[in-house]
Amino acid sequence: MESEDEKERKIEHEHYINAVECERIRKKNKEIIGRNVRLIRNRIQLSGKNFAVKIGISTNQLYSYEKGNTGFPGDLLGVIMTMFEITSEEIYAGIELTAKKDNTFLVRKYGYLLSEVL
Repeated sequence: MESEDEKERKIEHEHYINAVECERIRKKNKEIIGRNVRLIRNRIQLSGKNFAVKIGISTNQLYSYEKGNTGFPGDLLGVIMTMFEITSEEIYAGIELTAKKDNTFLVRKYGYLLSEVL
């Protein structure tokens, strides 16, 4: 049977492992969102400088976000989504849905056609 000290050490170890994993996920999410915003910026054919001016930040800050060094604040992502008519799927997953006249959608991920769905 485990002593109380052993149980506490196990719990502390689990907390540490979970914290490390959460930090890894958070860093990966920053990189993914940054990459997707850069792809969106390139798709709408704006330079980093012009894009930064439009969303009200410095060019250096934009590049830091795009590289995943710093996470985009949620309110800034909201500005980008509204200003450029971008969906959350495009921001978070790089997925673009394009409606067609026959009520189907073209599904692209990072600019590559994945499927056509109803």
